[in-house]
Amino acid sequence: LNYHIVDSDIIATRLVKEFNSARQRGEIHFLPLNVLDIQNNNLPKISGASPLIDQLQWIPKAEKAVRHVFNRIMLCEDFNSATRTARQYDVDCVTLDGDQVQRKGALTGGYIDKKVSRLELQHSIKQLSTILNKYEQEYKIIRNEIMNIDNEYNNIMAELQREDMKSKKN
Repeated sequence: LNYHIVDSDIIATRLVKEFNSARQRGEIHFLPLNVLDIQNNNLPKISGASPLIDQLQWIPKAEKAVRHVFNRIMLCEDFNSATRTARQYDVDCVTLDGDQVQRKGALTGGYIDKKVSRLELQHSIKQLSTILNKYEQEYKIIRNEIMNIDNEYNNIMAELQREDMKSKKN
C-alpha cells in the first residue's frame, strides 16, 4: 500500500508532473481526498471473519482514504474461512497469517521479510547510487592521471629517441 494521501486531485497532478520532470523511475500513486467517493459497506460479522476496518485506527482527516482502501476487506482466522467468505460475500479477505484471497479469485501468500521495507530499499538504492557516482568520479580522475602519465612517458620516449639520433649523428 504505497499510496500518498493528498487533499486534492490538483495537488496529485502537480506532484505527478514534478515526478515526471525529475525523471524518477517507477510509479507513484495518490489518493486525492476530494474525489474519493466512499460507499458505506455493511460487511457481515460472522464466525471466523470480521471487517478488517474494525481493527484499524486513523486520524479523522484520513478517513476517506482508509475507507477507500479497507472498506471491502475481511480479516479471517484461516485460509479456508477466507476462501469461503470471499466467495459468499464478494469481498477481499486476509488471514491472520497474511495470506490474501481476492473476491475475483486471486490467491496470494508466502513469506515476506518484514525487516526489509520498500522505503528501506529505496534508501539503499539512493545510498548505492551515491557510492557508484563517487567511484565513477574517482575512475575518471584515475583514467585522466593514467592518460597524463602515458603522454609524459611518450614524450620522454620521443625525447630519448631524438637524443639517441643526435648522438648517432655525432
